[in-house]
Amino acid sequence: MITLLSWRTPLLAAAAAVLGWLCALASPALGLPAPVMDLAGLVTVAAVGVLCLVLGLRVRRDRERPLAGRMDPIAAARTLVLGQASGLTGAALAGWHVGAGLEVAGRAGLEAPAVLDAGLLVLGGAALLVVGVVVERWCRIPPGEDGEDAGPGQDGRTAGGRNGRRPEAEGGYARARD
Repeated sequence: MITLLSWRTPLLAAAAAVLGWLCALASPALGLPAPVMDLAGLVTVAAVGVLCLVLGLRVRRDRERPLAGRMDPIAAARTLVLGQASGLTGAALAGWHVGAGLEVAGRAGLEAPAVLDAGLLVLGGAALLVVGVVVERWCRIPPGEDGEDAGPGQDGRTAGGRNGRRPEAEGGYARARD
């Protein structure tokens, strides 16, 4: 499983910064406004971040409960996906507005409203990235809690499957109980 702290996230932010800069460079020649979201986008980013944090806290609190009373593993996996999507969106949003904001600042000066909007959206995107990383960490299954020493599951087999070893495909993230 690819985590948000891999090399792909900074690469995404850098690629978005280059694209944002190129679009901001081309927009005056095409008669278009600066490619910067207005502050209504920041409200949406904040709402997604709060939703992601609330769902992540729910998964985190659930880890302290007894195994039999825990939430559905699919719900925890969905929260993980939301956290990762939020983190990647935050990286792309921050990168785009870094590139566009730098180009607009170079052309119109630091006092331009689009530069202020871009700066606030860079901060919002970075905050969304941090929320995504935190929620991703909260959805990780602690070592020894994945049922290695548990008895047979619902299908009568042990946690190891056919050959007694558990596959490592999920990398320790919200796996279903046996």
